[in-house]
Amino acid sequence: MRVRPTNLIVLLAVPAMGAAAAPFVASWHWSLDLLACFPLQATLALAAAAIALSAARRWRPAILCALAGGLAAGATWRPLPGAIEPLPPPSRAPVLVVASLNVLRGNHANADRALAAVEHERPDVVFCSEVTAEWLERLAAGLPDFPHRCTKPDPGYYGAALFSRWPLRSAEAVPLGSPRTPAIRAIVDAPGGAIGLLCVHTPRPGNAERAANLSRALADVPDALAPLPAARVVLGDFNATPWNAGFRTMLPRAGLNGGSANGLVPTWPAHAPWPLRVPIDHVLCSPPLHVADARTGPSFGSDHLPLFATILRSADDPQRR
Repeated sequence: MRVRPTNLIVLLAVPAMGAAAAPFVASWHWSLDLLACFPLQATLALAAAAIALSAARRWRPAILCALAGGLAAGATWRPLPGAIEPLPPPSRAPVLVVASLNVLRGNHANADRALAAVEHERPDVVFCSEVTAEWLERLAAGLPDFPHRCTKPDPGYYGAALFSRWPLRSAEAVPLGSPRTPAIRAIVDAPGGAIGLLCVHTPRPGNAERAANLSRALADVPDALAPLPAARVVLGDFNATPWNAGFRTMLPRAGLNGGSANGLVPTWPAHAPWPLRVPIDHVLCSPPLHVADARTGPSFGSDHLPLFATILRSADDPQRR
């Protein structure tokens, strides 16, 4: 039996069509929420399929792929539902530069590469997840300019460590979703004023149980932020993209704007080329703060790229006066 190549293209485009629609119905089922991570890849795949089918004069499937690709593109750039971004400040002097690194448990042999990435960006605050005792030993020795620390290493996947150039107040590990997936909550006395920090590593998705754990952790973010000052930054490995239902629900409830999630800053998997990566590491802010610049650093052996962000305070914030 002969198989037409264009029929194979149509069959291969079907999963991409599912990923195109999934962000709009992600709350219906955990499997749809997982598929909703990939609208960018769906856009590219469906565009390529539409071009190939048009070249073969298969007009109906070509039009269907083009329409589905448009739906995927709309999902990719759909505005996030969080707090309104504040007005830009009259000067671009940052109030804080932050770094988020999922260092990968067992990857401590590459600590020098991770520390080199931090040294190049010169952040004020560094948060690391998947921190084991071996990782903590290397980070503690390699970050002498960050004397203010809150650490909770773990032999599993949920160790965490916060390092700061500026003094930390009320720095503590708090449960997020469950006691085994803690976040670090602190107030950093930055030169531009006190800023609340919540550093997170939420559970990864993959099946119904994991999806429920992730949803609980994201739903706990608003309560975890409650003791912090109004100017807040939430950063870390969320294991959720801007298109996942739990992430989009969490933003307005926590009073956060999209921060780095407003742009495509894909961080995982680090070894894949840009079009195949997804953004699951984020830096989010509450007004009067906003992320002015978010960028990834070089790979250092982890499955995540490091994420760096420059944070500014809005022009109409009373603390500027």
